[in-house]
This record gives sequence, structure tokens and C-alpha cells, in this order.
Amino acid sequence: MTHFTEHALDNLRTQVKVDGFRTGRVPNDVLIKQVGQSVVDAETQQHALADTYFLAVKEHSLQPIENPNINVTKQVTAPDPAADDDTVVLEYTATVIVLPEITLPNLDKLAVEQKQPADPTPEEVETVLTYLRRQKAIFKELDRPVEKGDWCDIGYAGTVGGVAKDGMKNEHHPILVGDGNLIPGFEENLIGMKKGETKTFPIRFPKGYHQKELANARAEFTVTVHEVKEVVLPPFDPEFTSAFGFDDPEKMREAIANNLRQERAEEELNRVREEVLAQLDRGLKVDMPESLYVQEEQRMVDDLKKQVEGNKLSWEQYLAQIKRTEEALRKELRPQAERHVRVGLALGMVVKEQQLDVKDDKQAAGAAIDWLVKKATTKS
Repeated sequence: MTHFTEHALDNLRTQVKVDGFRTGRVPNDVLIKQVGQSVVDAETQQHALADTYFLAVKEHSLQPIENPNINVTKQVTAPDPAADDDTVVLEYTATVIVLPEITLPNLDKLAVEQKQPADPTPEEVETVLTYLRRQKAIFKELDRPVEKGDWCDIGYAGTVGGVAKDGMKNEHHPILVGDGNLIPGFEENLIGMKKGETKTFPIRFPKGYHQKELANARAEFTVTVHEVKEVVLPPFDPEFTSAFGFDDPEKMREAIANNLRQERAEEELNRVREEVLAQLDRGLKVDMPESLYVQEEQRMVDDLKKQVEGNKLSWEQYLAQIKRTEEALRKELRPQAERHVRVGLALGMVVKEQQLDVKDDKQAAGAAIDWLVKKATTKS
């Protein structure tokens, strides 16, 4: 009896109950009669395939990227229990797609200039401080015309060519006049208006407006000011800064400046990383199996679905919000999926060729990117 058949019978023995025998102690002949020879043959085939396929993969140093296509050419059913372990019970061919060969570009030719980020200006530091002070501001009711810096509650309704459009109406919209959160020119029209006053004015949407149907469109808005409040900021003194862990206002200024420097340095490093990876991708030579792209595309869609569901939104509702079908969304994601696959495999090749010291696959990509950035950058 082959060891594949032995494994099959041992596995079935733990699952089958036969009157008069304890579980796991049923004799082979009784067990085969109970479950049927076809079940034993199928279980034997499963064990034989599992063992021999992975041994063959290891022997030939293959790196399959998906499950094999198995074609059984010979199987001995009901093998003679007295036969020795060399009895052939299964012959098959396994067709499998393996990782493609990748030719990296000349890594010595990767070159990106890493710029020194500009130092934060006093005005930029002040902008952050103003934002923090606004969080603890006091709002005082006013009975005067709106000025820049005031908080207002407004209602508005807009039309384009006399037709109302989605997103151009709101009964109550809070705004800090002058912050530039609305389209250019809108907030300037609020200055001088009084509480309860209504005003109609023309305005043009920017050419690069995110809603393409409104980009560069000439519109007309009717606005009513419901409330006007003065924003009274707390003084920038030790009492204020102590709430943020600073006993000295100047120390807080310096900390903000340092944070801005760090943010800009990180932004510049991210830009450099992206450019290095783009150059790496452009120089790759690889014949990529379509199935790898499909797998990555599906992974991206599955991840997005999890994020959507985490926000208590159904997938159908999300697609309706972004005005896409799943097919259209997949088409948009495809170039990114293809790049992920190509660059991911290339980074793995960099780790291997440069013998980078990494503990696991999670560290491999980061280590490869760091190595490439160090090699490719020249600092200005």
C-alpha cells in the first residue's frame, strides 16, 4: 500500500463512525466498504497531488503565482493493499504560471535631485498660531456690517444660466469671511452686508473647479446673512501656550517652525521616492502575466470596499456617490494596479541582488526604496 493511500485511509478513519468500532480504529477493509472505493481514491489523489506538486516546485526552484492547472493522465483505482510503496497510483501534468523574469534598468543611471525645503516664514508660523487660537476663540454677536475675519451664518442659492445646480444651495453655511474656503470672489461680496440682508451677485467658477460641469461657468448667487459674529482670539501669552505644553510663547513658535520644517522635509522625501520609483518602473523589462494585474486590481477593490463599509456605507451607495459603475472604477484603478505589481516585483529583485538585510517581506519594499533613494539622490 502506498503511503498516499495510508494517509487517505488514516484521514478518513478519524471522520467515519462504524457500529462496533471505536473512532479511529476501523479496519481498512471495513472502512473502504463503508465509504466506498471512489472516496478512498479521491482522498488518495488529493494527498498524492499535495505532496508531489510541492516537492516538484521545490526541486525545480519554481515560484508559482497561482494555483496549478492539474491534468491527471493515469490513476490506479483500488490499488492492491499488498503492493509495495513504489506502486504508481497517479500520473499527472501540472501547468502553472510562475513569476516572470525581470530585467532591472541600470540602477547607476537613476538620478533625482533632492531639494532643501524652504525655511518657514514668520507669516506661515503665524497662520498656524491663528488656527490654534481660533480653536479657543470667543464669538461676540454683532450688529454692524460684515468685515473680513468675521464669522457668519449664511444661506445661499445659485443658478447657472437660470438653472439651479447640485451643490449650489445651502440654508445654513458657517464661514469665516476671508479664509478663502468658497470660490474666489464669493466672500468679498459678503463684506458690508448686515444681518438679515439679502444680496444677489454674479460670479464665475474657476477654470479648474472640481465639478467639471461648473468649471469656468458664469453663475448667479442669492445670499442671505443670518448671523454675524466677531471672532475674539485669546492673547498669545503663557496662559494660552501652557494648554499646549509650552511655558514660553517663543518656544511654541519655534516648535511650530520645527514641525513645519519636518513636514516639508517629509514631503520632499516622498516626492523623491515617487520619482525614483517612476524611473525604476520606466526602465523595467518584464513580460507580466495578466493574472497578476487582475489579482492586484481585485485586492485594491476589496480594500476599498472594506474602507467604505467601515464608514457605514454600502458599496452600491459609494458607487452612486462617486457616479461610477464598478467596471468604470476598475478601469480607473487598473494603471495603478499594474504599476504596483511591476514596482513590487522590481523592489523584490533589488533586495535580492543587493543582498539587503530584511527580516520579512513587510520590510523588504521599504529597505529597497531607501537603498534606491540613497543611491539616486543628489542634494541641492
